[in-house]
Amino acid sequence: MKREARHREKTECCFQGELSIDYNAKTVQIHADYLELTRLEYGIIEFLSMNPGMVFDKDRIYEKVCGYDAEGDSRVITELIRRIRKKFQQFTETEYIETIWGMGYRWIK
Repeated sequence: MKREARHREKTECCFQGELSIDYNAKTVQIHADYLELTRLEYGIIEFLSMNPGMVFDKDRIYEKVCGYDAEGDSRVITELIRRIRKKFQQFTETEYIETIWGMGYRWIK
């Protein structure tokens, strides 16, 4: 438990080129522009970016972002990732979320 808490305290911000994610403030910034994200969109970005290179299927992402007891369908993840990509494309051409066909999604290292 202590190691896990220590790990979370260290990761306040994540920088990847022009992208900055502040996990404490729950903000995503590209260059000087802040992205306007819903709670679920931010949750997906946070979850995937904290696990770069790992592939997660829609069900796993849905459970992590919405909770185990959430009522709904994991198919909503596809739409949310499409929206996230569209918001990223307003400010950069860099792809951060990769689709692994037949498996799920991953944050590109």
